[in-house]
Amino acid sequence: FPVCITLISGYIMNREYDDNTIKNILTVPISYRELIFSKLIVCAFLSVLFGIFSFIFTIIAESIVGFPNFTKEEVLISLYSIVLNCLLLYFATMPIIVLSWKKQKGYLLATVISFLYGYGGLIASSKMSFANIYPITASLGMINYRCYDMSIEWNRIINILSISFMILVSIFIVLKSDYKLDSYTRKSKNKKVQKRKGW
Repeated sequence: FPVCITLISGYIMNREYDDNTIKNILTVPISYRELIFSKLIVCAFLSVLFGIFSFIFTIIAESIVGFPNFTKEEVLISLYSIVLNCLLLYFATMPIIVLSWKKQKGYLLATVISFLYGYGGLIASSKMSFANIYPITASLGMINYRCYDMSIEWNRIINILSISFMILVSIFIVLKSDYKLDSYTRKSKNKKVQKRKGW
């Protein structure tokens, strides 16, 4: 999921550069920070939507395989757990997403970083003290993942602090971000215009 949301979120912002629409957007009375915050809200809704689709696929898989004891209560727990986990994973990945928006095509490198970051969750899950701190696995603690296992001991306070820290880091990066329209127009003017061949 961190890879998917980084790729999609990065592409959403990158279209402003590729389609040359960012200079048009910044002429209306909104700041660059407000633009970023609005994109982050849209991406949060996309994360929830992704979670809902994951839940639907889970129900389809259950109807095909037919696991026993899959009650209505289990369906509601699955909906809550899957959707909330997707949203929390988005929060955990948000600093990488915001940093990728600082540069055109930055989401490509950010996607690779998100893959390694998400893969690190496998290493973090081997020790509970690290799993509680690491944001990717802390999201699992927030939904009580595998709480039936006696060896799993989630610390909800540390989990909340871990995810909250990532949100605060993202907000800090956004507040420190600034985009000057005149520098963008200077760059676009300096680009060589290709002459069309033919008549």
